[in-house]
Amino acid sequence: ENYRDAKLRLFQGLCRRAVINADDPVGVGIRELMPDAVTTYALDGPADYRATDLEVDASGTRFTLHHDGRKYPAAIPSPGRFSVSNALATLAACHLLGHSLAGLVHALERMPQIPGRFERLHTPEGTSVIVDYAHSPDSLNKVLTTVRGFAKGRVITVFGCGGDRDTT
Repeated sequence: ENYRDAKLRLFQGLCRRAVINADDPVGVGIRELMPDAVTTYALDGPADYRATDLEVDASGTRFTLHHDGRKYPAAIPSPGRFSVSNALATLAACHLLGHSLAGLVHALERMPQIPGRFERLHTPEGTSVIVDYAHSPDSLNKVLTTVRGFAKGRVITVFGCGGDRDTT
């Protein structure tokens, strides 16, 4: 509740325009607080920018983007619902800044792999390795849920702390 209240104060005092996750209860509260200043995105409910028909595999995620009554086939090179949610936030923000939605969708498909963000590596033996700097129980759970959705064998998890931040 303290987190929600702090977030609401941030948006109330500092924002003229906000892009909000409508799948998040806190986001719904922000939308109710500032209905004219909020643009929403979601996977599971109504929103200004919405993704449906998700198809996830090791190479990425394909989905249908819905906005203003139009549908855009879209794909991102990162697997998972959480990756699509992040892509929706980016699409909405960039579109509000005046970029063409069709151009943005096309750019998503060519997005480079970000080191440490569901980074796929392959060993000479054919084993797939996923490197992700998930640093909270929620983010680690999202990565593991995504991997289990397409893994064909055993999933082994090795985790550490700090990512590239620990220099020792």
